[in-house]
Amino acid sequence: MAKTKNRRVVFLPIKPEFAHKIINGEKNIEFRKKFSSQDVETIVIYSSSPEQRVIGYATIDSIVVDTPASLWDRFSKKGGIDKERFSSYFNGKMTGIGIKIKSVSKLKEPVTPNQLGIEGAIPQNFKFVDGDVIKRIKREF
Repeated sequence: MAKTKNRRVVFLPIKPEFAHKIINGEKNIEFRKKFSSQDVETIVIYSSSPEQRVIGYATIDSIVVDTPASLWDRFSKKGGIDKERFSSYFNGKMTGIGIKIKSVSKLKEPVTPNQLGIEGAIPQNFKFVDGDVIKRIKREF
């Protein structure tokens, strides 16, 4: 019998401009300086300040670790960011991360993390959450 990997769910704060581009399908890769090295399957999309609401979730296709220049060359067309902001974000970094998104689901209405049972401080980078959060989103929101 084959073992299945325990794939994780991550709560991912994203600036509203980029969060909405992901939800609307204009952006299918999220650039990050840091991300989990663990096997992540799903991200809960949290539109950060000033909205501060969960607006959807996405299934991850793959995680790409490469130089910022290579990430730009490969993914700039669907990155939802201009070269100047991209370069400023990765300034001085030798590597960057691209979270390639396979599919996205938008919530009917944005909700607070507390409504999903996600408690505690909102992280700047990411936070692992219980996989039941996605089940709850699908069932209730």
